[in-house]
Formats: sequence, structure tokens, C-alpha cells
Amino acid sequence: MALYRLPDGQTIDIPENMSDEEKREIRNTLASFYPDHFTSQYDRTFAGHALELAKGIPRGFLSGLVSAGEGIVNLWDRGNDSPLSEGLRGLQRSIEESPLGPEEAYRDAYSTMLGQGLGSFATFMTPGLIARGVGLAGKTAAQIPALKGIANIRGLGRTLTKGRPRSIEELGALSLAIPMGISEQGQRLEQARMRGEEVSGIKETMAELAGAGIGFTELLPVERMFKRFGRANLGRFDLKSAVFSALTQATLEGTQEATAGIMQNLTARGLYDPELPITESMMDEFSVGAGVGAIADFFMVSFGGRRFSKNRMDEVDRRNQLKNAQKKPTVNKKGDLSPVASTALVPIDYYDTLDNLIKKQKAIADESEVNAEKNKLVEE
Repeated sequence: MALYRLPDGQTIDIPENMSDEEKREIRNTLASFYPDHFTSQYDRTFAGHALELAKGIPRGFLSGLVSAGEGIVNLWDRGNDSPLSEGLRGLQRSIEESPLGPEEAYRDAYSTMLGQGLGSFATFMTPGLIARGVGLAGKTAAQIPALKGIANIRGLGRTLTKGRPRSIEELGALSLAIPMGISEQGQRLEQARMRGEEVSGIKETMAELAGAGIGFTELLPVERMFKRFGRANLGRFDLKSAVFSALTQATLEGTQEATAGIMQNLTARGLYDPELPITESMMDEFSVGAGVGAIADFFMVSFGGRRFSKNRMDEVDRRNQLKNAQKKPTVNKKGDLSPVASTALVPIDYYDTLDNLIKKQKAIADESEVNAEKNKLVEE
């Protein structure tokens, strides 16, 4: 037995060999009597985790869209306190407090964060899917009149490293990644101001521009995924290759998310919040990013491989039908001939030989010419 002193001076004996369920019950009981000193430990179930994962996807998708809008507004709003900025932040809070928001017991659960991460990733995919739907799949800025102005700009129309033209899918993801990076920095600015930190307009602008640059890094793992999806459409699905690709994408996505978080924190700490921890959330960001990267990559590669297999099977069926049609003669015997049958489909051996066929056709032509001359003489 272990003796514990309670906040009001009373003591309680607790057995040392209690089960986790018994410990949870005692903790929850103490929290009900002494809420200032104890917090409840909630029960978590597999079904609860599954529900939070499912709810997190639409919540993350909507939050991502709102964050992109907030980033665009913040860049031109000194102090980030305009009615539009306040309205977008209020919309974010409404999403969190809606039925899509996480239950208290699962607020810090991995399933909750993973679901929201998947939804945020889906936000990046949305412009590309819309472009595919209107027939712009795979096109670059140079091939789209409205985007020719950025076609040769490194970082926008072309990649920074190799200068490769970006596809419309990548450009769509980039159009959201940059303002979402600004929004991430805006959240740190808001938290710093709530703690009493003074942030000048110049520092605010510098921080948000840095956030935009950090947002660029979101495109690095996304570009690889688009490339992998394109290759998957050209070959059959291979489980070993798909698993290896998913693990590689998990490493890249997790590293990118953790690095971006550290860079955002370093920016805030260097400009306006000297007490901000740098790596406090690094492991959460890495684990969630890795999970999102692995799931998304495996899904896209599997979908691409299966689509190739279906197209390949359709092509094989068409070729077999054509081959069978070529093997089956249109006319088998003399009785099958009809006035509408094409002479091109009648076997040559029906006319005896090719030489005889030519002679007969020449004789018919000569006879037609003679008859034409006779008719002409009669008319004269």
C-alpha cells in the first residue's frame, strides 16, 4: 500500500499492484473532487480512434483552405487585426468547435493528428484534381496562356534545382503552400502578442515573408509523389516497390514537416519571441508527416498501377477481338454472296486465280469501252 496526502490534508492508501483501469477510476474520482489539482484520464477505444481519424480528414481539409485564405489576407494586413483576418480566425475556431472537432479524450491522440494531416494533404491535391477535370492534366505554365508570365521563373514556373517546368498539378499545390506557410507564421505572431510581446510592422512583414519561403518546402515531397503517380500509370502494381516507395515518402514528408516547424519557430524566436521553444513539437510533426506521406504515396501508387492494369486488360481484349474477327472469313461459300457484300471481302480463290481475275476485269472494261463507242456512233 502507498500512502498519499490529498490537497485538503486527508490521506489515502492506494495499492501498488492496481490495474490501469483501477488507476484511471481513482484518478477520475480525485479530479471530480479536486479539479484544481487533478485532471481526468479519459477512456480511449479503437472505435474512438477510428472516428477521430475519419473526422480529422474533412476538418484538416477545411482548415487548410481557410489557412490559405488567412495567409493571403495576413500578408497585406498590418497587425493581422482587420475584420477579414478576425473572421477567418473565427472560422477556424468554428471548425474546431463543430461536430468535426476532436473529442477532449482524443485531442492529443495520434489518430486525431493523422486524420487532420491527411485532410491538409488533400487540400494540396485539390487544384491538381480540378485541373485534370477540365483537361489540363500534365500541362505546364508555358502551355497555358494565363500562366505564360511565370513559365520561366525559377521557383514558380520551373523548379529551383533542375529548372524543370512545373506541371499544373504542382503549380496548384504551390498556390496553397505559400499562403499556408504565411498563416503558420501568423499563428505564432498571434500567440506572441497574447503573451504580451511587442511586434513591429517591419518584423511582422519579415516573419510572414519568411513563412512564405518555408511554405515552398511543402512542395518538395508533393513533387515526388506526383512523379511517382505518373510512373505508376505506366506499369503494373508491384507491392514490394509500393511499400519501398511509401517508406521513402514517409521519411521525406516527416523530415520536411519537422524541418518546416523548426524553421518557423526559429523565425519567430529570432524576430519577436525570444522564449519560444524550437524543437518542442518536432517529433509530433515528424510522426504525423511520415504517416501522411506513407498512406498518401501507397494509395496513389496503388491507384495508378491498378488503372494501368485495367487499361492494359481493355487493350488486350480489343486486340483479341480484332484477331478473332480477322480469322473468321466474311464469306465462306458461293451461297453466302449477296448484292451488298463487298468484293474486297470475297476470298480470291473464289475467282480461280489472281491472273484470271485481272483478265476478267480488263475484259469487262474493254467491253464497256466498245459499247460506249457504238452508242456514240449510233447517236451521230
